[in-house]
Amino acid sequence: MSTRIRKKKKDFEKYNQVIYTKTKEKSGRIGNRRRAFNEFEEREKNRRQREQKMDEKLNLIVNMVKYISGVLTQKRK
Repeated sequence: MSTRIRKKKKDFEKYNQVIYTKTKEKSGRIGNRRRAFNEFEEREKNRRQREQKMDEKLNLIVNMVKYISGVLTQKRK
């Protein structure tokens, strides 16, 4: 194992230990509230992405209809 990898591994273990102690101290109601908030944020993000995809599809359909109607009016003239 190179020294760089060993150092990264050591830093990672230290980071995990800090996170573990922090979460252990703040477990209970605060932890549950944080988890619930994170889940809520995740759902909101997914909802926004779905809405954005739907808007893009709708916009594409609207543009196609405009293009087709424009072509038809040109043929009529």
